[in-house]
Amino acid sequence: MLLALLLVLNQSENAPAQAASDALKFDYFRVKDRVEADGAVRRSIEVSVFLRTPTAVSGFGQLAAPYVNGYGDVQFNQVRVSKADGSSRSVNDGVLEDLNPFGVNDSSIPVDIRLKKLTIPRLEPGDRLSYTMVVTQRPFIPGEFYGEMKFNPVPVEGPQVYELDIPADSRLNVHLRPDVGASWEVVPAEKNRLVRRLSASVPVFVVGKTGITEAQREALQVPDVAYTTFANWSAVANWWWKMSEARVRGDETTKKEAERLVAGKATPREKHEAIASFVGSTIRYLNVSFGAGRMQPRAAPSVLASRFGDCKDKVALVMAMAEAVGLDVRPVIISATRSELQDTTPGPQQFDHA
Repeated sequence: MLLALLLVLNQSENAPAQAASDALKFDYFRVKDRVEADGAVRRSIEVSVFLRTPTAVSGFGQLAAPYVNGYGDVQFNQVRVSKADGSSRSVNDGVLEDLNPFGVNDSSIPVDIRLKKLTIPRLEPGDRLSYTMVVTQRPFIPGEFYGEMKFNPVPVEGPQVYELDIPADSRLNVHLRPDVGASWEVVPAEKNRLVRRLSASVPVFVVGKTGITEAQREALQVPDVAYTTFANWSAVANWWWKMSEARVRGDETTKKEAERLVAGKATPREKHEAIASFVGSTIRYLNVSFGAGRMQPRAAPSVLASRFGDCKDKVALVMAMAEAVGLDVRPVIISATRSELQDTTPGPQQFDHA
């Protein structure tokens, strides 16, 4: 949904200052997260939007959402188009595609992020499009769960609505961004469940001649709601280290390579720079996300042998080679898109880089 909004707002770098309401208007925008005790999450997004311009039609002519292969799925339900003359039709002839969004590369290592895309035929300016998109995901970490939600800065007739449906005995910690301008309301729920609802009026983006600013882009990265079962950052660090510790250990091959690299180097800094330079220049960067691999590095000897890996794989190799020559190197996981972390809801969802 956010991608469609950005397409509408960035239709021309030389366009006059404008709001999204010039192109479209939502009748409603509702999101509901249902979290199960094992950490599985089902997110349903209910939308009805009036498309005023060709650009809005382009933005919503294809509905799309990512999912993790083997861990989740995306479904498009109750897709309907209503015309200005009062007629309407269910979309039963849309083209559904299941795509690799990263395209083709020269690695045999699979990437498990997939994109489900539904192309809607015969959509025109003046149409009203409604649908429900359901994204399901089973837990990456059994028994632990975490997630985020961001209201969309789009024109909506009335408030946007978010519901969080969790087990009543959940140890989930929930953080609401202070300036959202809404407070939780407890609503009727199934037995042994707790459902809380937010109804928020969200300011619409106004975009200048040069498009969305970096400040606006960064603001889009800050969640309005975040939740986690991790009690603190130490718990997150311990979880990551437990699943990664064996992967950052070397073998005889990594030891010999490390010793070759640091031969003649006198100080720890010189030794580390030699190892880091080798890994940076000879280990080709490839996105190697698959299964637990989105968070767990591949084994350091495998990274050295294959000569490719992503950021966490390179970190694993640096650590293994450093340890082999008596250096203590510590990993750091960071966010490449957010300037601050939210301490009240620690969890892997806040990081995307190592």
